[in-house]
Amino acid sequence: MMIGCDLSKIDAFTYNLLANHKVNAINQDALGSPARVIYHEDDIMVWAKLLETGERAIGIFNLQNEDRDLTLPWSTCGIEEPQYIFDAWRHLYVDKDQDFRSRIVAHGVELLVLR
Repeated sequence: MMIGCDLSKIDAFTYNLLANHKVNAINQDALGSPARVIYHEDDIMVWAKLLETGERAIGIFNLQNEDRDLTLPWSTCGIEEPQYIFDAWRHLYVDKDQDFRSRIVAHGVELLVLR
C-alpha cells in the first residue's frame, strides 16, 4: 500500500481506515482475483471479487452527493441469498434478508464479505 502523507500527522479515523486488517485482507487476498462491476444503475455501483476462501467481497458504492437509503435485492446483482454477511468496515456480522438494506453516506461504500 502506498500512502502519500506524513503518517505521524494523521488522525485516528484515517489511521483506522488505513490499518483495517479485514479491508486490507480483501485487497491482498491470495487468489488475486480482480473486482468487477456486477451492477450499475443510477448512482449505485456494485463491485464483486472472489476470495481464496470461496467467499465473495462486495463493494456497494453510493455515487450521489447526498446520503441514500438503499434497498438492493441480491438477485439484481446475480447473487443468491447469502449464508452470512460480514461488514468488513465494522468487523461484525449483519442481519441477512432477501434484500440488502443500508443507509450509505454520500460517496460512501459498504464493504461486505458474503458466503
